[in-house]
Amino acid sequence: MNQWIPSEGVGIWFLFTLKFTLLCKFNVILTPLCIVVSGVLGRLLSVSLIRFSTYSRVDASSKSKPLGTKMTVSEYLFALCSIVPFLFIPTIQRSLFYLLPILAISYFFFHWWGKKQIDGFTGDYLGFTEQCGEIIVLLTLFQVLSWPFILSDIQNQK
Repeated sequence: MNQWIPSEGVGIWFLFTLKFTLLCKFNVILTPLCIVVSGVLGRLLSVSLIRFSTYSRVDASSKSKPLGTKMTVSEYLFALCSIVPFLFIPTIQRSLFYLLPILAISYFFFHWWGKKQIDGFTGDYLGFTEQCGEIIVLLTLFQVLSWPFILSDIQNQK
C-alpha cells in the first residue's frame, strides 16, 4: 500500500477545485477559450522540459524509454506551433504578452527545481509541471482579462 495516496488525493482535489473556482470567475464566453489556452500552454511547459532537460532515469529499470530520448528541434517547433491559432484572437493575443514571460520564468523554476530534487525529470514530474502550468495560465488570464481596458475590448467584440 502506498503511504502517499492520501496526500496525492488531497493534492489532486485541491488542484481541480482551484481550476474549477478560477474557471467560474471567467466570463461565460471566455471560459472554453481559457480552458483550451491553459491546456495548450501548460503542456508546452512540460514539452519544454522534455526538450531542454535530462530524464532522471535512463536505465534498464526505467518504465518510460521514450522520455529518455531527446526531443528533436523539429518536434519542438511543431509543439510551439500550437500557440499560433491564439495569435489571431485579440483578447488572447494581448494576454500572451503577459503569459509568455511568466511561463518562461516558470520553466526556469521547474527546470531548476527538477534538477535540484531529482536530477532531471520523470513522467510524474512532467504531469506536475503541466498541471501547475495550467494553474499559472488560468491565474494570469484571470488577472489580465479583468483589467478595464481589456474588459472594454471584450464587450466591444460582442
